[in-house]
Amino acid sequence: MKSMGLGLEPLKSFEVNKVIDYARFGRLLKNDKALFFMQMFLYFCVSFYLVSHISSISYLLSITSNFIFTEASINKKEIVDGVYFYFLSSSGRLPTYLETLFVLLVCILVLFFNYKFDFIPRPFKIWLNFVFLILMLSSVYFLLFGYAFPYTIDDFSILYAIAQVGIFTLIPFLFGFSIALFSFSWWVLIANFLTFILSLAYSFVFAAVRYALFLYILKNYSFLWMANMFFNFGPLLDMIYISGIYGFYLSIISKVAKKNLRYWKWLY
Repeated sequence: MKSMGLGLEPLKSFEVNKVIDYARFGRLLKNDKALFFMQMFLYFCVSFYLVSHISSISYLLSITSNFIFTEASINKKEIVDGVYFYFLSSSGRLPTYLETLFVLLVCILVLFFNYKFDFIPRPFKIWLNFVFLILMLSSVYFLLFGYAFPYTIDDFSILYAIAQVGIFTLIPFLFGFSIALFSFSWWVLIANFLTFILSLAYSFVFAAVRYALFLYILKNYSFLWMANMFFNFGPLLDMIYISGIYGFYLSIISKVAKKNLRYWKWLY
């Protein structure tokens, strides 16, 4: 039997395997295990150091935020024997009836228009629903039970400061482990460490500025915004920007690595 009308004999199966490779479905980085464990040891040491200096970190966070929001004062609380946690203390106020009613009506209008109109991108619509639904529930609570609100600005301040210091001490382990997976060269190790340091610095500065802004809002615009600040603009926001930094850095490393065959190989 001729092949394709060209007068060629068809190839047998064992002959086909000699000239046709298996399908390539991915690339595998040639990671250096020694560099990986070296980075993990380094990040573990940094994380251990930060955990053992929680008091110093909380004091540095408080004094930095206090430099921005000068109307607060620095207090401390003993969390375990001999270990103190520093936080900012300030006065706050409950919302008035008119303030709460106005915010409730705005929330209802925003949620209604967000449901009716389709020109708003769906991810942004979901975020708006989350923000204004929590704010609406807070408004309803303060209209009905505002006199019995159980939290003070110090309670919120302590919770926020503990959450931020916790995230700050977890970054070396979680973020460090994620970028340590890319250990195919010494220059990548250096780039990983620099990215890690920049992430820590950004996390601290962002936390300090946000801390001061939160206390300013609670002092001047009431406790009505407390739940929204914590659930929408608290630890959840930290996870978003940490993921963003990781994704941006990973895209750069991928573009550089794929141009050099020394760093990867095909998977079959």
